[in-house]
Amino acid sequence: MDRLCRYEEGELRKYIRSILDCCMEGGRYAFGSGNSIANYVPLKNYFIMLEEGRNYKV
Repeated sequence: MDRLCRYEEGELRKYIRSILDCCMEGGRYAFGSGNSIANYVPLKNYFIMLEEGRNYKV
């Protein structure tokens, strides 16, 4: 949640991809924030998270 709130777009995308690279081994995954999305999370960052998860290619 901290990174989802604080990171700028480029940094956030890089972080999300690094998590997916690590966790995608084997081809399947469940993707989320690890917490509920609080009302103080910038919508732009939330949408970035969803977009990166949806568009991730192994």
